[in-house]
Amino acid sequence: DYNTTWVGRYFAVKSELKTININPSLAYKVNDSFSIGAGVQTIYAKAKLSNAVDFGTIGVATLGLPLAGGLGLLPQQADGYADVSGHDWGVGGTFGALFTPNDKLQFGLNYRTKVDLDLRGNARFYVPDNARVLTSTGLFTNSDARASITLPETINFGTAYKVQDNWTILGDVTWIRWNRFDELRVKFDDSPQPDSVQEENWDNTWRIALGTKYDLCDNKWQLRGGVAWDQSPVPSDELRTPRIPDNDRYWLSVGAGYKFTEDLELNFSYAHIFIPDAETNLRGTTGSTLRGDWELGVDIASLQLVSRF
Repeated sequence: DYNTTWVGRYFAVKSELKTININPSLAYKVNDSFSIGAGVQTIYAKAKLSNAVDFGTIGVATLGLPLAGGLGLLPQQADGYADVSGHDWGVGGTFGALFTPNDKLQFGLNYRTKVDLDLRGNARFYVPDNARVLTSTGLFTNSDARASITLPETINFGTAYKVQDNWTILGDVTWIRWNRFDELRVKFDDSPQPDSVQEENWDNTWRIALGTKYDLCDNKWQLRGGVAWDQSPVPSDELRTPRIPDNDRYWLSVGAGYKFTEDLELNFSYAHIFIPDAETNLRGTTGSTLRGDWELGVDIASLQLVSRF
């Protein structure tokens, strides 16, 4: 969420995607060493995208400099605003298997299917008075709108090794098929407004993590820690947008859990994600170019209550 007057306002002001994932699952223990499971994930997604519109540049290109200048439509001098929102439900699946060859070692495999979302909602344009001549053909008028998003499939392999009864080392590798995200396209249903298209061309990615957990005080407390390398899907500076100015991420996480009883547990975790500085060299649809550096970082705190019955 950026200031409406920032230098990259024509590329992004607000970018929001919220999801709720409902994932009932069933598991079956084949024998003492092998278990399988499956689930249905139902996802509700709600998105909102906004950016400024350079009606000054559009006016010069459409009307010519003398007429546009007479109306006060000069590049970066007559900004408007575009706001697109939508929501949808999507359905996918999860499948898993757990192999325990002995009391010290475990291997797990999990597959999560893709989920297709067709977000439908509306687009609203806020046009300055001196640019309303540009709406005479139906352009930049409020309309129903839609955008398709595919949340990608993932494959995760994990292992756990019990060094001692109270000390376990864990590791996992995850592959994510992000190359499904080749563009962000918004279609306008009730107007001749051309599609709004942002090229993405993301790459498939890997995430590698290593962690440990240690029980103490008769297993009342559990301490946890971990590190991870999380590859960015953004392929180049020319495709790093202000909506997702991503780069490779390096995780450092710590956490603790406390068991009140065998069936009631409280967990807390904190992670800081180190992200190297990144660059953007992005060209917009009206010919503007956004160049700059990003200083990036993320902090995540989580609190969880677990009840078994």
